[in-house]
Amino acid sequence: MSQVVETISSSLYVDDFISSASEVTEAHAVTTAAKLIMSAAGMELCKWMTNSPELEGKCREGSMDCTAQPETHGSVLKVLGLVWRPVTDDFVFDLRGLLDILKERENTKRSVLQSSARIFDPLGFLTPFTIRIKCLFQEMWERGLRWDEELPPDLTRKWQQWCSELPQLHQLSIPRWYKTHMQQNGHDLKLHVFCDSSEKACSAVAYLQGETKDGESTICLVASKSRVAPLKRMTLPRLELMGAVIAARLGSTLRKALQLDKTQLRL
Repeated sequence: MSQVVETISSSLYVDDFISSASEVTEAHAVTTAAKLIMSAAGMELCKWMTNSPELEGKCREGSMDCTAQPETHGSVLKVLGLVWRPVTDDFVFDLRGLLDILKERENTKRSVLQSSARIFDPLGFLTPFTIRIKCLFQEMWERGLRWDEELPPDLTRKWQQWCSELPQLHQLSIPRWYKTHMQQNGHDLKLHVFCDSSEKACSAVAYLQGETKDGESTICLVASKSRVAPLKRMTLPRLELMGAVIAARLGSTLRKALQLDKTQLRL
C-alpha cells in the first residue's frame, strides 16, 4: 500500500491521476488501491482511460467507470494539455482551433503573438518549428513595430510561410512509451543531451538510450528546450555557453524525473 501512496503522490496533478505500469496486473492493483484511498478522503476517481483492452476489461468487472476507447486514430484525449491517442499510444497536436483563427489572421505583431501562443508544447517536441516564430517576434521588437502596425514585406513573408507549414504538424506523432526495459538498478538507461547555438537562438535536446526486452537497442526523443539569443549582441562562443547551460538544466530535470544517477547523464 505504501508504494501506491507514493505513486499517488507523484502522479496526481490537480484532479487527474496519471500513471503507468509494465504489467496489467500491476496497473490494475494500483488503480484499484488508488480509487479506494481517494474515496476514503471523499474524492472519487472516475472516468478511467487506458490503452490496454485487458485492463479495461478488468476495470469494468470491478464496476469502475472506464471511458470508452476512441474508435478511430483521429480521436484524441487531452492529458495535462497534451493530446494523447490511446489506440496508437502516442502524442499528437490538434491545431484545428488555431487553423480556424489563422483563416482571418492579420499581418501584425499582435496577431503573431496571439496565434503562436496557442501552441501548447511543454516538452519541446515542436522546438525546430516554434523557435522560428520566437525569432520572428524578436525581430519585430528590434524594429520597433507597434502592436497593430502592418508588418513589412520581408517579415510578412516569414509569417505567411510559417502559417502555411502549420497544417503539416498534424502528421507528427510522438510515441508515449520509450520502449525501454528498465532493469532494477536502472543502469541500462542513458540520457544523452545535445546543445547548439547560432546568432539567433540556443537549443538543447535530450534522447533516452536503452534496450527492449528482446535486447535490441532503442533511442527515443524525450524533450527539448530553446531560447532566442539576447537582443544585446553576444559572441558565438558565449552563445554556445548559453546553450550548454540550457542543456545542463534540461538534463538535470530529466535525470530526476527518470530517476537516473549522474553517471547515466551524457552532455
